[in-house]
Order: sequence, then structure tokens, then C-alpha cells
Amino acid sequence: MGTRARINVYEGDKILVSIYRQERWGSMDGYPSGLGEELKAFLSGLKLVNGLSCDDARVANGMGCLAAQVVAHLKDGAGSIYIRDTGPESHGEQYVYNLYDVDGRVWITVFEDEWEEEAMVPVYNGFIDEFVVREAA
Repeated sequence: MGTRARINVYEGDKILVSIYRQERWGSMDGYPSGLGEELKAFLSGLKLVNGLSCDDARVANGMGCLAAQVVAHLKDGAGSIYIRDTGPESHGEQYVYNLYDVDGRVWITVFEDEWEEEAMVPVYNGFIDEFVVREAA
């Protein structure tokens, strides 16, 4: 069984959309070295704006637009990627990625499920462009 993950896209302090990623025979990786790096590659340099102009290249017109772009990037057919309710119920995710707008830039907070602690523990909190996978000690 693969590593399950959830991506929550926030608008202010409310979850706008929750994307559940369920692995298929190891073809996808919910770990920060997999999904985290994929989100970094896709979202780095993207500017969050309110209204579009002809000059806009790498932008999202608000968090709703960003959420749609993330789904379009991840989804390639049936299965694996699902939109789920925004409630706190877990579907066995080992990692949760929360995306926010901070001053027109994408901010990401990554949590890992610590089974012994029975809690989600933060492993990264910062701008997506600066995301770094921490090696295990």
C-alpha cells in the first residue's frame, strides 16, 4: 500500500477544497520527497493575483483558481486523485499539505502523521519556493 496524502487549499482560514491522493501500486508518492517536491516544482514562481491582465504568465487568479490548477495538474484519469469533504475526518493520510495565500505567494505547511504520538506533526512551514525535504536524523 502506498503513502496517502491530502492537499487542503485554504481561502483565508477556511478550506476551499480538499484533494485526497491515494496511491496506485506505488505509482505516486505522498511523501514530501515525492508529492511535496512535485507541488514545489509546479507552484514555485506562481503569483497569486486578484484579476487577470494580458501580461500574466505564471499566476493563479485567487485560491479557487490555484485549487483548479492543482487538480488539473495531478489528475490524469480515473482513481488516485479525489475531491473530498473538507471535514477533519482522516482517510488514513500519512501527510497533509496545506496551501495558503501569503502576500500573493503560495505558503505551504506540511504535517506528518506520527503513529506513536497519534498526532499530526509539522515538518515544514514556509513559502513553496523555499520548500526543502528534511532528511531523517
